Amino acid sequence: TITAFQGHGINISGSNVTLDNIEVDGAGSTSDGSDYFGIYLRNATSMDNTINATNIFVHGMHAVSGVNDVHTLAVDQAGGSTTTANFSGTTVSNISNDDGNVGGFFMDVNAFDFSDTPLGGTINASVINTTVDSLVASGGVSAFGLAGFAFDDPATIEASITNSTVTGVRGGPNSFGFFNAGASQDTNLSTVHTTIQNSLLADNLSDGIKNNCA
Repeated sequence: TITAFQGHGINISGSNVTLDNIEVDGAGSTSDGSDYFGIYLRNATSMDNTINATNIFVHGMHAVSGVNDVHTLAVDQAGGSTTTANFSGTTVSNISNDDGNVGGFFMDVNAFDFSDTPLGGTINASVINTTVDSLVASGGVSAFGLAGFAFDDPATIEASITNSTVTGVRGGPNSFGFFNAGASQDTNLSTVHTTIQNSLLADNLSDGIKNNCA
């Protein structure tokens, strides 16, 4: 169990990753500046990498003020390479942000790269048997979010999400169970494709309005 951390419960960059039976408990933890991560897995190198994560539990993260985004579990590719991510048996629950946004399970190409020449890259992801519950924010909430930003290079995300349950989302406008986004610059192409199977969405609100769809 990881608890009482500052900024990141787990922060791994540029390598293959295996996580098994890991609990990140936000009790006693604090943000580091304007962002707050439970698990942050980033590859900004030119080498392909693989993430295998089984039985992950992230819970109890609460941002009170001055935090733009709470990222419960984030996979970031920004090296022009390929990240293969396999998640099985993930639970995210009891996450809140009084002054910004909350992301439950977030995968992106280039969302956190603010260099002058950001690279693109590819994420191939398989996510099975996932529970997301009680995500609350004054801003937007996404239980699952996938975003590709093609600036100097193409950005591609191919994801399969199977057997997921999303309940208790409480956010402002533009809060979703599943969220896909892409942005392109010049002739570079952003492709974000998600296949969703056997998913239950219930008791979710966007700006006080019932929203049990993607």
